[in-house]
Amino acid sequence: MNDDRQSYDDDGQEEYALQAAVEGNGYHKSKGLQWLDLCPHLGTSEKTLLRVLLSLTRHENPRRKISPERLRHLVYSGPVALGEEPKCASVSGLRRMLRALAALGQITTPEDRPLTFSSGKSAQSRAVTMQIWRYPRHECGSRNAYDALARIDKDEKNPPRYPLAGPDMAPRWQHLPTPAPNEDTPSDQPGQKDDQPGQKDDQ
Repeated sequence: MNDDRQSYDDDGQEEYALQAAVEGNGYHKSKGLQWLDLCPHLGTSEKTLLRVLLSLTRHENPRRKISPERLRHLVYSGPVALGEEPKCASVSGLRRMLRALAALGQITTPEDRPLTFSSGKSAQSRAVTMQIWRYPRHECGSRNAYDALARIDKDEKNPPRYPLAGPDMAPRWQHLPTPAPNEDTPSDQPGQKDDQPGQKDDQ
């Protein structure tokens, strides 16, 4: 019997406690909602990009000023082996994702107007101030996992509470109210500092 072998049959949980992710140790609480994973109107890459953008904002200021070139290095085109450099999204790929989010109104100007993204080379390094919306700007029927399952099960006793979005619902985001900007965080400032230790839990 090898006495140097790690024992896992004791009652102590110290090893597991040491590995727990603790708020303030670089692990920030998510600002994501269930609708984003279940929305049929966004592709997988667009959902990833929106999560990244939401993670770069604060509750007090849902805006972020960042260039597409910097942003694309936070979105990966696929998994890599441990120790390998990540494969970032291409310039055209990121532009397509941004345009898809802008078309649904998930990212807008600070004045809640449509965003456009140029294909010019100089535009890639030019910072853009975006307002990132945490809730869907369209009437998304899959607002949570339970409603999504109810739609699959087609249970007449427990039907989904919200209908799927129709083509006439898509432009409604343009008429939603815009939150008033916070005086302490003007629109041309980043939403979250890089060295911020943590962020408040969602209410």
